[in-house]
Amino acid sequence: MDKLSFPWMFIGPPGSGKTTAARKMLADSMGVPIEDVYPKDTRIFKVGDDYDCRVYCSPYHFEIDIPDMSMQDKQILVEILSMLFSAGDVFAGLKTNKRKLVILRRAHCLSLAAAVRLRWILETRICPHDGTGMIWICAREITGALSVIEDIFVRVRVRTTTPDEWRQIWKDSPVIANSYDLLEGRMDRASALKRWGDTCMDKLEFPRVITNCYEDLIAAIIRGSIRAAQNNVEIPPLALAMWIRERVYDLLGLCQTGIEFLDGYSSAIETALLKGYSSFNMFKCAILVVATAEPNTSYRNPISLEKMLLDICIAYWKSVRAETPENLAVLESKLPVEVHHGATSTGDLDASEAGVGKSTAAGASGGKKSAGKGVGKSKKRIPDETGATVSETPTKTKSRSAAGTGKKRETAASKRAAAAAALATGGTGATNIITEPTLG
Repeated sequence: MDKLSFPWMFIGPPGSGKTTAARKMLADSMGVPIEDVYPKDTRIFKVGDDYDCRVYCSPYHFEIDIPDMSMQDKQILVEILSMLFSAGDVFAGLKTNKRKLVILRRAHCLSLAAAVRLRWILETRICPHDGTGMIWICAREITGALSVIEDIFVRVRVRTTTPDEWRQIWKDSPVIANSYDLLEGRMDRASALKRWGDTCMDKLEFPRVITNCYEDLIAAIIRGSIRAAQNNVEIPPLALAMWIRERVYDLLGLCQTGIEFLDGYSSAIETALLKGYSSFNMFKCAILVVATAEPNTSYRNPISLEKMLLDICIAYWKSVRAETPENLAVLESKLPVEVHHGATSTGDLDASEAGVGKSTAAGASGGKKSAGKGVGKSKKRIPDETGATVSETPTKTKSRSAAGTGKKRETAASKRAAAAAALATGGTGATNIITEPTLG
């Protein structure tokens, strides 16, 4: 039980098993198998009227995935932690000692404002000998935000798995065991791949993760620019503006700040040059945009972030037109495989398949009322004809004709199809101007 009295920080590369190491330390301290400390339930906690937070619960601890909070971590995190540490019985049958343990996963996504407020929690609820809570952290690196609180934690460095260890872990799944390089030793990718089936590997459509989002984004821009040049499309389509806005909000939803935008773009642009699907002239034009950009992150009005990505698109668009047709064909042949998949993960890719994946599904179908102030109720769920669970909603007295509903759905579908066609053709008949990248 001694290890439960210290705040631990597990640092390591993606997929190295930081969350697993934390759970194992908890299981060893409690003298139970590690399977017993996997989250068994999922609760949705409400903060005020505007914010929700998903908390994974096991009989021994809680887990919070920081990206779940998007850009509202400053408003949500401290309130949720105070709620968990103050409530007498947030989760029935919690079996740890008097301190309630909370593991913050992917804490490298914390904003600076949230880290400053988190330090107050650490100094008032964790550090005192009579504290009521304990916090462990899993992160890929010590960011500027984490440097505000790192002195309170005992740091544990988690190394990545070796190819031999990887093959031993996945010995029952030969396709995965022999794909260490393709999956870059990522346990989360392998877990999702096993969940979605070997057909994903056959088509090279394995799940993408956050670390690939910038590389996917730049590759999609280059692919679209090359195909536009090959089809003599001189002016980018207007739909490109909406595509850029969607990509920027995707990144903001992953708690990416302006500086992280710059780092991600510059790294992806350099990767494109090194892997051969960008010429030096294309690289020079694109990196110049990043070098002169001044990002001002704003979740509600990210104009500077949108302009940065638009300028990168225009830089590639213009520089590609200076390349010869032969060189364009060579560059296009070296582009990474386009990733398309309709399947969605049922849990967190950084978590064990036997843990969070199942608990998320259980939490979606079996809503229990959470204790504590400000905690909302889950909607009642009923099975539909296919066995899936759907929310039961009150029947409205005002009826709508089936024909009218069908027309509205058809109209909406037609509008989406038209928008997709405009993006693909650029309004000129060319195809596939910009391909949407797949984020994790």
